[in-house]
Amino acid sequence: MQGNTILENGQDGVYLGSSVVDSQIGGSGSNQRNVIGDSGANGVHLYGAQNVAVTGNYIGLSHVTGADAGNEGHGILIANGSTDNFIGGTGSGEGNWIGWNHQDGIRLSGSNTQDNYILGNVIGAPFNWAWEAPNHHHGIGIYDGAHDNWIGDGTPPGGNTVLASGWSGVAIVNSNTNWVVYNRIGTDGAGINWGNAFYGVNVVGGANNAIVLNEIAYNGTHAGEAGVRIDGAGATGNAITQNSIHDNDGAGIELVNNGNINLPAPTISQADCQGPVAGTACVNCIIEIFSDNADEGRVYEDFTTGPTGAFSWNGTLNGPNVTATARDSNNNTSPFSAPFPVGTCNTPPTAAFAVTPTSGDTSTVFSFDASTCSDAEDATSALQVRWDWDNNGTYDTSWTTTKTESHSYIAVGTYTVRLEVQDTGGLTDTTTRQVTVQTPSVNTPPTAAFTISPPSGDTSTVFGFDASACSDAEDATSALQVRWDWENDGTFETNWDTAKTATHTFDTAGTHTVRLEVMDSGSLTDATTRQVTVSAQVPPAYWVFMPLVLR
Repeated sequence: MQGNTILENGQDGVYLGSSVVDSQIGGSGSNQRNVIGDSGANGVHLYGAQNVAVTGNYIGLSHVTGADAGNEGHGILIANGSTDNFIGGTGSGEGNWIGWNHQDGIRLSGSNTQDNYILGNVIGAPFNWAWEAPNHHHGIGIYDGAHDNWIGDGTPPGGNTVLASGWSGVAIVNSNTNWVVYNRIGTDGAGINWGNAFYGVNVVGGANNAIVLNEIAYNGTHAGEAGVRIDGAGATGNAITQNSIHDNDGAGIELVNNGNINLPAPTISQADCQGPVAGTACVNCIIEIFSDNADEGRVYEDFTTGPTGAFSWNGTLNGPNVTATARDSNNNTSPFSAPFPVGTCNTPPTAAFAVTPTSGDTSTVFSFDASTCSDAEDATSALQVRWDWDNNGTYDTSWTTTKTESHSYIAVGTYTVRLEVQDTGGLTDTTTRQVTVQTPSVNTPPTAAFTISPPSGDTSTVFGFDASACSDAEDATSALQVRWDWENDGTFETNWDTAKTATHTFDTAGTHTVRLEVMDSGSLTDATTRQVTVSAQVPPAYWVFMPLVLR
């Protein structure tokens, strides 16, 4: 099912039942995309379906501007034992854009709903990033026993961006053993910080879920809620590890109602920019060390262990505060410790770049210049950069101190380009800009035209030829090249040249046909001829004066 506009259905926009296996809804190309909105129920409903790929669609967004076309239910509902389905993907253009839906952006529900992959989607923003496009409830909800599902697959391009939800970014309710990995929740990681109203990730009553390698930031805009919240006596063994959790309105990590057995946070008693970091925590726990501007954990530094409860870690911190979490052998993870100030050891760089031109076609070579990146401690020349040409989480270039790069696109579309800059201390910053790639314009041939002055003469005449009246729809006349064939015999006596004037004399009398050929920058040509009349040179007359003889 590809290339459809499905609007204002009274029930689901697209419904696939339990008999459906191995189907495709959408695709990575713009001509394969479906636009699904304003449905009376869900945008897409998988009810026991298996191995369905839902990729590259606009769900709840108008196809022109990304304005509100929200479905009355969920953007995508995966339920009743649906398994092995892929919502989005890791390739360019495979992620869905999901916004404005009246319930969750994506909902997984039911005890037999398992082994589904939610990859590379943008939830809560339009494709032009012009404004928030909040789903009214959660960005992604996992409910009623759905298990072994992956929100992200552990690779950067598989991560989802979940923004501006009316409730939480990701909610896991009475569901176990799900993975939330490598997502950006509340931020796109590049300056768009549209936090989810409640929690970044909220686990209620679910056990053995994993929250790993995410950036969870700017959430809790409703009333100061936490970045991650684990709630309930049944919510145990939920690992929270190696994330970047920062700038949430509430705590970075919050345990309530005996969630994660209310595992106590470590206590840091000693810390310095160059180490060590030392303190106490639960016996045999893994201690993760972070730097943060406040009391969360923006930068994951490293981990150590505390076999006896005391721990010590040696390494270089970023500061200005250091925090720590503890994780026991059952993966219960604690809140962050109280922050221990160490001063500003290192500050992150600032990413910035320009694109020239900002729009073009598939033949355009776009130039990217990151020479305006800066850092308080390092010279710009020492900073390293890398580029992700379509903002899919996979960087297409390696780290380099060279700040300029060029790239062309093979498909029409609007591309978000991500730059990441890294300082010598390992701190990074990212930013994005957009380029528009349009259908190439059709090149039309030039038009050849020239004049001769004078139009006739003799074998001594120097004739002037002027092709400045040549024209082309795409190229300036100055860019056109011309060449001349003085006898129209198929052999051009001059080479290609942008100079439009030439001179020539003819050795023999007669009518000579002169051919001009003109070529544009796309190598298309045109030719025209004109005639010049050449007469034989008349010898000069001589007067003979005879002497006058008088008789």
